[in-house]
Amino acid sequence: MLFRSRTDGGTITARGKLSALLELGAGFHPELSGRENVYLNGAILGLSRREIDERFDAIVDFSGIEQFIDAPVKNYSSGMYVRLGFAVAINVDPEILLIDEVLAVGDQEFQNKCTDKIAAMRREGRTIVVVSHALPSVRALCDEVALLEHGHLIQTGPAVDVIDHYLTEILSIDPAELGIPRRATGEIHLDGVELLGPDGRPLERSEEHTSELQSPCNLVCRLL
Repeated sequence: MLFRSRTDGGTITARGKLSALLELGAGFHPELSGRENVYLNGAILGLSRREIDERFDAIVDFSGIEQFIDAPVKNYSSGMYVRLGFAVAINVDPEILLIDEVLAVGDQEFQNKCTDKIAAMRREGRTIVVVSHALPSVRALCDEVALLEHGHLIQTGPAVDVIDHYLTEILSIDPAELGIPRRATGEIHLDGVELLGPDGRPLERSEEHTSELQSPCNLVCRLL
């Protein structure tokens, strides 16, 4: 669906338990400790106190901020906010998980940890919705991508196709310049290439063959 004007409303129907990490510190009270905010955020996401008790250790362990769990979150860094918020969000055991750009705040180790967790949730058949400008992350995490520009839906499709379109058609950038490989179907896999001389033998790097290549000759390229 192509929106012809800026969209400021609408309806989404979700089937299953939904959890979200949409804004840094959303669902946290700055004056409360990390421990208290786990219970507050968990309650907002629909968990009972007993369910939070059962999952508390797993939440704190995933966040990696055990030694600061009883400190007020107003003293947390942005990375600590994200660690605790994501740990709570995934331990709600959602069928649908919404993630905004907020994951880009965490350090690389934690980002890798989140990526592994998201991959595991995908394998379990859960729905993950990621909103991001980080193209490598989108490519790694998403099967299908929707490209939006000022409220308009520009394109939907496989991640590699939409990312290539965004870079080449909108930004006029070759994906290879950003280290993003071009689209591949996987139908053919190349392990190497050999050049064969007129006699059908592979050419080697030597003065003899170099001089041979300087004169007109027929070459055959063999794909390995």
